[in-house]
Amino acid sequence: RGKKVKRHKGDFTLTVNKDFVGTFWRCRDLHQESNRGCWITAPLVEALDRCRREDSGGGELKVFSVELWEKSSGALAAATMSLSVGDIFHDYSTATMIRDNRSPGSILSKVLGQLLVESGYTLWYWGFKNPYMAEYDANYGGVLLDSRTEFWPRWHAARAKAKKSGGA
Repeated sequence: RGKKVKRHKGDFTLTVNKDFVGTFWRCRDLHQESNRGCWITAPLVEALDRCRREDSGGGELKVFSVELWEKSSGALAAATMSLSVGDIFHDYSTATMIRDNRSPGSILSKVLGQLLVESGYTLWYWGFKNPYMAEYDANYGGVLLDSRTEFWPRWHAARAKAKKSGGA
């Protein structure tokens, strides 16, 4: 892990699905505040939360909010909204709520990347690749995939494998 992760690891707590709905709304609010537009709607939040709650460990689709909380204030510092099928992890929204020299968003990405590798995920799909994502390529295997010829075949194979094994 990076120097910032080591230097600031005591500043934060990592949780998964501690506040899925609240975290999703905070992501939406941050996206709207930064005038980037937002596709996050109430029906979407409700549908994904229902998928998350109804999964009893045996479904092929897993839905997550991965949250980084600042210990001193209890505030949400950064979040990744994501889902997985089999050995593929896909984040569909990320947000950094606390912007300071500790770089909580970067810390969350690096810690999450390490946890995904340790957990056996073989693909962390970010969708459209923005230039800042390049720093994660070397350590976490970031690659640009063609959706039609590379991503979807892997997604379907992971889904079939998850169905066969009884879960993701």
